Amino acid sequence: MLSAADRSRVEKLANMLASDFDGERANAGALLARMASERKVTVAELLGLAQGPATAEPPSPSPLWDEDVDLLDRLAAAVNFTSVLTPWEREYAADVSRRYVRAAQLSERQHAVAERIVVKAKRAALAGAEPDWDEV
Repeated sequence: MLSAADRSRVEKLANMLASDFDGERANAGALLARMASERKVTVAELLGLAQGPATAEPPSPSPLWDEDVDLLDRLAAAVNFTSVLTPWEREYAADVSRRYVRAAQLSERQHAVAERIVVKAKRAALAGAEPDWDEV
């Protein structure tokens, strides 16, 4: 299956094959061939895929997981992903996010552990896991 963006690109390139200009037709054909090769299908199969339904776009991450959000705020949110964090990670995240006001107060080691926990929770969130708000 192709994403909506890829389907649109294949459609535009296929339309360019009817161009009056030799170079435009050649470039469109070359780009279609490259797209097909990257997906390990023939050009005809690629055109067929463009006719089918588009794949769902990956979910966009919550603004909470943005790097410009303070690490301690992201860590406090990570506590709620009890299905992916170990009990030690949950306790660490809860303790550190309560105890400190700014991430700059953390030692280098604390910062590294906090980042690892946040990344683990973010991956779970992007994979569709829901936070367990009632657990903590």
